[in-house]
Amino acid sequence: METQDSQHSHPDLTAEAKKAKRWLARVVFFFLLINAVVLYKVLQAPEPTYNGLTVAGWCKRINSGPLEPKVVNTFGPTATAKLVEVVASRQSPLDRAWRTIWQKVQNTFRKRFHALQPYDRVGARGTAVHWLIEFIKRTTNPWSERRGVLKALRGVDP
Repeated sequence: METQDSQHSHPDLTAEAKKAKRWLARVVFFFLLINAVVLYKVLQAPEPTYNGLTVAGWCKRINSGPLEPKVVNTFGPTATAKLVEVVASRQSPLDRAWRTIWQKVQNTFRKRFHALQPYDRVGARGTAVHWLIEFIKRTTNPWSERRGVLKALRGVDP
């Protein structure tokens, strides 16, 4: 009689044990995932800044007028890779959808929540190209540095 009772209680225990194992596996997975993201962010080299903005941040400020020569000189050749990255960036479908929604929102809402304004990729790309041109004009060792910029831009789709 005990064998029948143990057989009936055993499947329930395995179902609960499997459920507990799956729950534990999920917890461990998310714990490892969060730690990996935090570790990646911590170990990532900080980007250089000027007046609190990175290279990409300066490219986003297209409405503030022409780029200051101090900005170009401060970042120097280290900005080339990031500028090429900005030029090569493409607009995702989500970006396009947000831009469409943003254009249909009332002006009062746009002014109040201007931080939510969509990223102007076209303007940022134009600023990055102007920055690269300024950089090429100002280089002291024109051939090697110009070659590096042009070589990097060669791989960018129009």
